[in-house]
Amino acid sequence: MPTIGEELKAAREKKGLSLTEIAEKTRISHTFLKALEDDDYSVIPGGVFVSGFLKTYSRELGLNVKDILTRYRELNLPPRETPAPEDQEVQHRPKPSLISISRRRRQPEKPAGKKHPVYLIVIAGLVIGAALVGITLLFFPKRPVKTQVPKLPAPPVHQAPAPVVQKPPAPVMKAVTSFKNRTTVSHPVQKPFQATGPLTLKLFAVEDSYYSYRADNTIGMSGILKKGKTRVIKANNRIVLTLGNAGGVRAELNGKKMEPFGKHAEVVRDLLFTGAKHGASRK
Repeated sequence: MPTIGEELKAAREKKGLSLTEIAEKTRISHTFLKALEDDDYSVIPGGVFVSGFLKTYSRELGLNVKDILTRYRELNLPPRETPAPEDQEVQHRPKPSLISISRRRRQPEKPAGKKHPVYLIVIAGLVIGAALVGITLLFFPKRPVKTQVPKLPAPPVHQAPAPVVQKPPAPVMKAVTSFKNRTTVSHPVQKPFQATGPLTLKLFAVEDSYYSYRADNTIGMSGILKKGKTRVIKANNRIVLTLGNAGGVRAELNGKKMEPFGKHAEVVRDLLFTGAKHGASRK
């Protein structure tokens, strides 16, 4: 039957591990691992350390820890004193001799409360120095040191954006507002014209003018008649017309020219055109 060391070595070599690799894994020194495999337990300090190293080593190799420890106890090795660890230094003090003991007895003990005069001088010097420092701070206080604050550059002045100038509304809109706000001026229609058959009213703007109309039973239409533009209105029986700038509109009824219906910027409401013999008239 192989020894404990031979079994450990065979298991390590079977796993393909070196003693250095095992030492890194188990934190056991290379010397102690070599001693375990050589069954040389005298190198290891004490039986307690041997048991601990065998337990860690066999567990790392996957062996039966209980069996390894039982076989080690069966060796019945003589007990050895556990030396001090290698990394600690043991200070050996010499045993006191009779002469040193007699000398210690002869030397009188110094009283506890009495101090050497040198210490008294040092303490007195410290007290005097502290007093001088306190007097200096009391009568000659330190003046505050004026610190010069660096001048920071002035922040850049951001110019306010130029105000947006809103353009006034077009003159046409002003004309429309003025047309709506003016009062109606009534006067007789000049030269009534009698139309026969369907009505065709043609409006031509010499100036911008607001207009609205109703033809027969249709819903009324309205808008701005721009200067130079023409508007043709057709109906079977009647046309009702309102102008916001009566002097700025020229009209033809069934191809015949008509006189202006009013003056410049004058609002004329409800001009009635029919196919009856009354021609054009106010309602």
